[in-house]
Amino acid sequence: MKCPFCQNKITECKVCPFCKSNLVLWKKIIDLSDIFYNRALREIKKNNLYTAKKNLEKSLLLSRKNINAQNLLGLIYFKTGKIADALKHWVISNSIEKNDLAEKYILAAQENPKILDMYNEAIKFYNLGLEYIKQNNDDMGVINLKKSLELNPNFVDALNLLALCYLYQEKKLEAQKLLDRVLFIDK
Repeated sequence: MKCPFCQNKITECKVCPFCKSNLVLWKKIIDLSDIFYNRALREIKKNNLYTAKKNLEKSLLLSRKNINAQNLLGLIYFKTGKIADALKHWVISNSIEKNDLAEKYILAAQENPKILDMYNEAIKFYNLGLEYIKQNNDDMGVINLKKSLELNPNFVDALNLLALCYLYQEKKLEAQKLLDRVLFIDK
């Protein structure tokens, strides 16, 4: 066995004889990281991406080297329209340890520059819509949010913001349809 801190070969013990690191505590931290990862998997099966994301973030707070958590968090970001965040987690995962899964996701994104450009444009329209809403220009905000959703129909933040605009405009039926879409993507 290698000490995870100093990389020296050691036998089974509670404290590394070289760097004096507490190996029992380290093992408990890794186990806790895995528990949060497994909770996230259960939430994903229920299509509850928000709670899964929170569990994965906790898992990564405990162990940044949890490659499975990095990859899964990347997939959640990808599904909800946050492509840059997804790529960030896949690159981190692949830099910790070369793994086929993260490489596959990165290559798929790189091989489809049109899709990346489309998602980038969706984010630009979302940000522009947000600025218009901050300036109390709801109509222009709605137009830009709709353009954003044409480019990326699963962009949860844009769906939520557009639903909020519709609620302010007292278009409850349209808001409800958007919120149903959000709940379909992420319960």
